[in-house]
Amino acid sequence: MKISSYCSNYFSGFGEIYNYHKNTYSINFLAMLKILSYFTVIIPLTVGTVYGISLCGRVSHLTVFDAYNPHFLPKANLHNLEAYSQSEDFIRHAKSARIYYNSEQLSSRDALRVIFQREPTNIAMGENQYDKVQLAAMFGYEKSVYNDLRARKEDGTLFKELPNTAAVYSETFLWDPPGGANKKEVACLSLPAPALDSSSQPHYDYYMSSGQLDVKKYNQEMAFLFNCVERAVRDHRYTAFEGKGLKRVVLSKFGQGAFLEALSTEDRRIAQQIYRDQLAKFLSHIADLKIDVVMSEYQQPGLWNSWHKKIIVGDIVKTAQEGDFIVNAWDPHSAPGNGNDADKSFDGAMGKGSAILLTQTAWLNENLRSPDCLVGVNST
Repeated sequence: MKISSYCSNYFSGFGEIYNYHKNTYSINFLAMLKILSYFTVIIPLTVGTVYGISLCGRVSHLTVFDAYNPHFLPKANLHNLEAYSQSEDFIRHAKSARIYYNSEQLSSRDALRVIFQREPTNIAMGENQYDKVQLAAMFGYEKSVYNDLRARKEDGTLFKELPNTAAVYSETFLWDPPGGANKKEVACLSLPAPALDSSSQPHYDYYMSSGQLDVKKYNQEMAFLFNCVERAVRDHRYTAFEGKGLKRVVLSKFGQGAFLEALSTEDRRIAQQIYRDQLAKFLSHIADLKIDVVMSEYQQPGLWNSWHKKIIVGDIVKTAQEGDFIVNAWDPHSAPGNGNDADKSFDGAMGKGSAILLTQTAWLNENLRSPDCLVGVNST
């Protein structure tokens, strides 16, 4: 066979060298050059092209910001989020994501829907906090699964009739300060507590009985939430961060601040005592893990120092440490981070400084659309 025909059949190098004893020295030499080029040019180029295509998909993910009111965007950290969305760290953190859901109230498909069907921002059920038309164009709905009266579970009941709680865990980065180069690798469990800051909240009537807090229902939900925290800590205590493990648990006072504003003074006191009782049980339950547990407070530290013996005071972005497991006080309706830079809550601080918007929404993390990420939790 002529040398010209061997050159035209570029990808036949391995076949040619297999028949080396039938070839001339020139043809064998060309075959070796072809094989060498496969490993130095073609394979790296193919891998690079495939990776480049995947990056384009991830960059386009950030078009979700088009549905946000610009006032509520994570503007300070936007450059870091853009770079992170294209990184191998994002892929690794996205794979760590898990949904901890109430298996007594939700089917697996229902739980996936609770996490997917979120509003970009929902602060006290306010109006005009995001672009409903744009959200519908991207994802096919305008309101969260609890606020959408057409949204029914697989059993035909409305999502708003029960708490139907689902929380999201993932590893991520926390930049201190937001927009800067310094970052800490942390784990975060975004946990939605009962929202009782307004009588217009979908679950307000569920938790109220004859104008007073239903102690049994509130206690049951707080017990479930602490069960979620315990389950997530146990699941990741020694495996998080590629086997480095969790170093510390940072608790927020989820549901104990603004979310109680629509209650009477006495009902607020009762709700806070229920939280403290469940906190004590939680600390007892995880004692065998021998992990440090602290409580984060950055608004009114003097009023909370009797809740737990270890209090860290200040913005969670600054007080968090590498390897922390942070319990984020999440909103039942919004994407993690809620109002981000314009949100003064714990959730807003996490949205402002971390990448939980990317790792903990099914919009941007396709792993949260699969049943493989689900972890069912009981209320008892």
